[in-house]
Amino acid sequence: MNKYTKLFLKNRLLLIFVVGTLFFLLFFFVLLYNKNAIYPPAFALWIYVPGVVWFAIDVLLTIRFRKLIRYQEEFLNISFNDQNAAPLFPRSLTYLSDDWVIFSGKTAFHREFIEKVTIRPKHASTGGNNYILKIKTRTGRSYKRVFGSHADARDIQHWFKNSQNRTSSEKDS
Repeated sequence: MNKYTKLFLKNRLLLIFVVGTLFFLLFFFVLLYNKNAIYPPAFALWIYVPGVVWFAIDVLLTIRFRKLIRYQEEFLNISFNDQNAAPLFPRSLTYLSDDWVIFSGKTAFHREFIEKVTIRPKHASTGGNNYILKIKTRTGRSYKRVFGSHADARDIQHWFKNSQNRTSSEKDS
């Protein structure tokens, strides 16, 4: 669980730092070369404040991530185990293990906690399609994740269907 939390926060911190630095440089040089600027160039450091707030919200998301996993552990009387976990694609934050689908730092679902997985295409503003993966749980709650590739969403759906087949064959044995 800690591995996925750290991976998510590391990824977000890098993203926030890169975006914040680009905006900082933009504002810094505008303030530096603009003779009519009211503020000194050092004022551009304020651009990092929204990034700190964004990162704080991400930390709160990881608390929800941990609570969801603990809830499933109690509900199903199991423990979190990411045996044979592999990323959905290289450098992905989504992992499929033997028993869990893990969206690093956001949500994770045990195969027995999932009731149904559906995929719905949605037209994207960029001209292509996004694919909305809807995971319905045994508690009746639904969670949505957006994928840019139908193949990625389909891989999660196949993982769930294969785990259902494996569960029924284990019960038959």
